Amino acid sequence: LIVTLFVFSGINAQLFGAFHPSYGTFTGSTTNVFTNGVITGNEIDDAQHEFAASAALFMHYVMNLSLFLIMSQFFIAILVTAFDQVRAHLLDTHADLVLPDGFQRGPGLTLRQRAWDWVDYAFT
Repeated sequence: LIVTLFVFSGINAQLFGAFHPSYGTFTGSTTNVFTNGVITGNEIDDAQHEFAASAALFMHYVMNLSLFLIMSQFFIAILVTAFDQVRAHLLDTHADLVLPDGFQRGPGLTLRQRAWDWVDYAFT
């Protein structure tokens, strides 16, 4: 996200820095891109549109789409992590529920953990 903001800041400084005071310096451009891109959403400035309409529209759509995709990755990562934790718990529970006849569940450890303990014991 930080790299993308710096890249878009540089592009906006090159495209609009000569005539727009907010994009005149890289620091100003970075502040403007962060404020407009992350906090409020990227808007098309009248001065940008007047100077270079196609560049202003292109940067508007590219920045919004890129930042939306980057931010959605954080949400997807949270969901995938939660899904993996639930799946691991269900696999352990299922392994304990399908014990063969004559076996009993031991206290504290799942069947998978007891099996790995046995493997460690047998081969060390």
